[in-house]
Order: sequence, then structure tokens, then C-alpha cells
Amino acid sequence: MRSRGFFGVLRAFDYFVLSDCFLEFRRPGHPTYSSLSPSARLKWILDHTLSTRGIGYTWEAPYLLPSPRHSRLRHIMNLFGFYLLQDIGRSYLSSIPFMESAGAFGKKPSDYALPQRAMISWAVCLTAVFSISMPWTVLCILRIWGRREDEKPMLGRWGDAYTLRRFWGRVWHQNLRRSLQTFGRWVAWRVCGFERGGTGSSYCQLYVAFALCAVGHWAGNFMVDPTRRWKNTVWFFLAQAVGITMEDFVIWLVEWVGYRPGNKAEARLWKYVGYIWVAGWFAVMLSSHLEESAEIGLYIEPEGLWSPTRGLLQGRWFVGGPPLRSKEEMIAGVAYIDSVERLKGLMSAIIGPGISFSRPVEEL
Repeated sequence: MRSRGFFGVLRAFDYFVLSDCFLEFRRPGHPTYSSLSPSARLKWILDHTLSTRGIGYTWEAPYLLPSPRHSRLRHIMNLFGFYLLQDIGRSYLSSIPFMESAGAFGKKPSDYALPQRAMISWAVCLTAVFSISMPWTVLCILRIWGRREDEKPMLGRWGDAYTLRRFWGRVWHQNLRRSLQTFGRWVAWRVCGFERGGTGSSYCQLYVAFALCAVGHWAGNFMVDPTRRWKNTVWFFLAQAVGITMEDFVIWLVEWVGYRPGNKAEARLWKYVGYIWVAGWFAVMLSSHLEESAEIGLYIEPEGLWSPTRGLLQGRWFVGGPPLRSKEEMIAGVAYIDSVERLKGLMSAIIGPGISFSRPVEEL
């Protein structure tokens, strides 16, 4: 959200400088903008002002899942499910002193062992998935789209996330794809002179896209706190291009030596290896990036937020009051109140016994 200004400028540059949006952007089988009626022109303007994926137009982002055509009740149930998942994630994050104290106490996530780093990173991912999916689900409930076929999910199929390239190109939201891709092609073809469809063009576009992502997110964070350098944020996005390059090399090397999966079971096994690779990559790379966000208080739990997870941990059916840990307890060096011990028991089967929530913050 904080990066919206930068990406808005990039989008305008795409529409009006690198493209002829009034000529190129239209619905298949419909006339161009100049031939539309005044009311149709107004709708065209609204569509392209609000749409970031071009659904229903000639520039629609590829690999979007079809509209689920769910009923309102099904969307409401999905919304509640998304909320429960992010509540579990936020409840876990509130059990990490560094995250809940805006970096004032406790070890940084990157200083934990890999299992704990992974849990912190994946908990942040749960909150991110909710923040992306929730507005789309609400709009589907209200039937804002007008046409059911336009209700295409914001996120792709998680089963496709067995490579980094497929994760960023198919699974994660594609709201920035058009602007990043158009600018990347312009740099690769017009500025650098790479041949269209060649390897040089492909990797030039890859690095330009993630460099723009790095600049955009850096600009948004810089607006929040101009005194910080935000180098981890920049490095995280640049590292994605490096990771995809490494991944492509390994795949090419395996194909070059002539290896091919012998059957479906073997191919499925290599997919599972890919899932582990992608999950491990984000477990390692995301922790240092989210530390900077934590230090500006992004993961501090607001008071009064409805939390069924923490309610169950406290022996009630929900919590709507202050966080599990008060400011006085934090200053005193006490990591958690007694109810969080239940959270440790709940998560110990996953993350192991490496974290003891009852130890003083200095030991954490």
C-alpha cells in the first residue's frame, strides 16, 4: 500500500508512453476506445482506473484462475477461513518478542534456528495472503464486479509453487505484472538491444522487474521512515531474480545431462523437492526483510482486535481486548503471560522445543 505512488507512476508510464492504451486496450470483439459511446467510454475509464490485471480485456494477465462462481455464503465462509488463518499467524507473531516490541527486545528472526525462522516467515505469509484475498472476497460478496466471469482470484494455485519462477509468475498476485513486464521489455529491446525471445532479453526483463519491485517497496518504506536505509527490503527483491537464475541453471543442467523423470511417481517426487526448495528459500530470505518492517511496528498487535485463536489459548472463545503481553511485562523482561504457554504447546510439534516462551527476553 505504501508503494502505491511509485507503481502508479510506473503504470501511467506504461499506459501513455510505452503503449497506446486507447488503441490497444479493448474487450475482445469490441471496438477501440474512439468508437465507444460516451457511457461505454466512462466504463472503459473506470475499468482501467480500478483494474490492475486487465480481466476481460486484451491485456489480461496470463495464468489467472477462472472465476470460482461461488455463492455469497461460500465467499463469506472463505473470508472467515482466511481470517482464522491470519489470526493463527498473527497469534504466533505476537509470541515473538522482537515482532511484538517493534524490535526493542529479543532476538531478530534471522538469528533463530532455521525451523523457527521458517515458522516466523510463514506466519507473515499467512497475514499477507489474508490482506490480499480479503478485499477481493468482500467485493465478490457485494457483487461489485458486475460479471461473474470477472471474479478471478487474486492468488493462483498453490500447487504451482514448486519453482520460484512459477511462484512469482503464477501463484502470487499479478497486480504489477503488466507495468513491470512492459517496462522490462522496453529496457531489454529498445535500450539494451536484446533479441526478442532470446535468453538475454528474458533475463534482462527478469532483473528489471525485480529491480523495480525493490525500488517501489523501498520508496514506500522510505516514506514511513526516511532515516532508515531499508537495504534488506531492496536485497530481498533483487535476490528473487538471483534465485530464479540459479534455479533455471540447475534445471538446465539436469536437462543437459539427459535426465528425465521415468514415470509420474518420480515426477511427483521432484515436485515435492521443488516445494521444499521454495518453502526453504522464503524461510531464509524473508526473515531479514520482515525485520525492517517489524522495527517500524508493522507486526504489533492492535488492541481490541477479535482473535479466536488467542481466546482459545486463554480459555475463552475469543479475545477482543489488549494483547497477551502488556507493555509493563515487556519492560520487565517477561516474554509472555501464562496463557502463551498454551501456544508453545500448540506449536511445539511443528517448530520443536527450541523456543521457551517463559524465559526472559534477554535470553531470547
